[in-house]
Amino acid sequence: MSTKGKIIDGKKLCSCCEEILPVSAFGKRKDAKSGLKSACRKCRVLRGRFDYIPEYNHKEVIDGKQECSICKLDLPVGSFHKSKSNHTGLEYRCKECNSKRTREWRSKPGSKEIAASTAKAYRKRNPEYRKRQNGIRRKNSMIRNYGITIGEYDTMFEIQNGVCKTCGLPEINSRLSIDHCHETDKVRGLLCRRCNMVLGNVEENQETLWNMIEYLKEHKLEGAK
Repeated sequence: MSTKGKIIDGKKLCSCCEEILPVSAFGKRKDAKSGLKSACRKCRVLRGRFDYIPEYNHKEVIDGKQECSICKLDLPVGSFHKSKSNHTGLEYRCKECNSKRTREWRSKPGSKEIAASTAKAYRKRNPEYRKRQNGIRRKNSMIRNYGITIGEYDTMFEIQNGVCKTCGLPEINSRLSIDHCHETDKVRGLLCRRCNMVLGNVEENQETLWNMIEYLKEHKLEGAK
């Protein structure tokens, strides 16, 4: 007698990998006789990818190598992207094959529109995604451009009481800019956008800045007369 779709001793046959698994390995489905989906959770995850190959379930890492499901070559684990959903912790396609498939997909008409609409729908379902991505970009930008962490920025911000180092005013609707020496790359402090632009416009020439101060003093005295 066929055991397909039936629960026997708390176990059920998966319609994809054809393994007999505990009922906990299956998702629920109200309109099914067994009350469970026909394929196990692992197989359903795999089916959601570009191509479903039942042999994916049997991929293993042996001696630090894994077989690529596309080119069929045994490659070092470093040749595969990481994946939390796969039991090996790695993608089943190697990086080279993955890149090739991606390029092929992007070359198809309408692929950009599909990708854009998919990304938009994801951001709508996950409102915290943009905030999280902005935080990652900010962190990477600080380390790459100034060699400091967000924690170090926050410390400087607290020391300056949240105001510009030169004019003593807070920044409006944005963060204080990181000022650094262009010769030594050493971070000097946090400035508002206006003061940072002034330094940039005069190319940090102290003589020019002193001349500007004397110019303002001179005309202020003239105005007082």
